[in-house]
Amino acid sequence: MSRKSIVHSFIALCFLALSTAAVSETCTAGSEMDAASKSSIDAAAHQMFQQMQQGDVFSLKQSSIPALSSSFGSIEQTIVSNKPRYAASNLMIKNEYLLDAPGTAPVARAEFLCGVWGQPDFTTFVVPNLPPGRYAIVVSDLSGQTPSTLSLILQQQGAAWKLAGYYPQPPPIAGHDGNWFLQQARTYKSQGQAHNAWFYYLMAWERVAPLPFMYNKSLEAVRQEIAQSQPPDVRTDNKPADFSADGKTYKITTLQPFADKDDLDLVLKYQAADISNTMQVDKDNKALVNAFLAKYPEYKSAFSAIVARAVAPNGQDFGTLVSLKDESGTAKK
Repeated sequence: MSRKSIVHSFIALCFLALSTAAVSETCTAGSEMDAASKSSIDAAAHQMFQQMQQGDVFSLKQSSIPALSSSFGSIEQTIVSNKPRYAASNLMIKNEYLLDAPGTAPVARAEFLCGVWGQPDFTTFVVPNLPPGRYAIVVSDLSGQTPSTLSLILQQQGAAWKLAGYYPQPPPIAGHDGNWFLQQARTYKSQGQAHNAWFYYLMAWERVAPLPFMYNKSLEAVRQEIAQSQPPDVRTDNKPADFSADGKTYKITTLQPFADKDDLDLVLKYQAADISNTMQVDKDNKALVNAFLAKYPEYKSAFSAIVARAVAPNGQDFGTLVSLKDESGTAKK
């Protein structure tokens, strides 16, 4: 398991509501867990994090369930790229949950109710198509220069706990964490900048939600706030959207924020039949960005640049970065 597109994963989860008691799945929170189970889960999580700190993706892959190790490429890349951050951080386990999904077939919609109903820490996990088994969810804080959250899903196989899911929370951008993005989104919304608010809400969600299928009172409030803030002209159905610029119609396939070190850019991808003439593609990219900004000038105040990428049918692309800041670092007029 790894994090998907922030837009599509969030929208899909908005349709999952908290429901009544599960029939057979059970959850034991860390405060209720027996000492032996808690100790073995914590030890496995710390060992896996040490492997991440060392960039030892081979051992981590060997310590994963077959379904995860068979498609370990994206996780390996993320761990390697995050090795310096992990090496400078300490793992502090915040919450553990022991999940039991009995039976002999995958559960179409496994629902785990953890803790005491009505209490602030009452938590629900809703996992589709979950194979039967005994699982543990470990939510940890990573200390260091760029603090964030790391959540691991473990599955018990024999006496050992194996890695079954890896959910690293993106680090802050220019020192700004999820709460900052959430407040900034609310500010943009109050100023009538609905598009800036939407994308900042999505950046916030990635940084406040430890897991996309985790529900509690505070997360549900944020989830509902974001769902009510989606602009009517923002597509989330993964279908191309037509946009006219400089006498041409562009089929936009992707519009999402992208963190580039301390800068926040907006990436705009569109379908292109041919990108071999890079001079013409560069011209088209700039024309598209200029027309886009003419229609949505608010983006100048929220992003450092817009990156237009023409994507050919074979997946190759050509991009052009258009800065939205002047030499002083303020938004261009």
